[in-house]
Amino acid sequence: MGTRKKPAFVDGAALLARKMKDRDFRAAFFERTFVREVAAAVLKMREAAGLTQVQLAKAIGSTQSVVARLERGDVRRQPRAELLHRIAQACGVGFQVRFIGRPRRNTPVVEYKAA
Repeated sequence: MGTRKKPAFVDGAALLARKMKDRDFRAAFFERTFVREVAAAVLKMREAAGLTQVQLAKAIGSTQSVVARLERGDVRRQPRAELLHRIAQACGVGFQVRFIGRPRRNTPVVEYKAA
């Protein structure tokens, strides 16, 4: 029997730092981060409002599958501000878009704060 090699340690932070130097990777990374944070915020808002996906979909004039895709963080489409505004209204919260300088590392781009 041969000896097994130990798997090499991969420094995730260093790997990400190297990859972030590539403009296309960086753009895709931030797009994915945005979609994932929107998904988490929509799920939290819906649950805080006590709504099912079906109820939220009906309130915004859409379908349950659209809400499910949004909450799953499906990156094939970025959510439009108009849709997010309707979701916020249906959940009884405000909707605000802010433009900020470069976000610091590990700072969420999308936030939902319960009242």
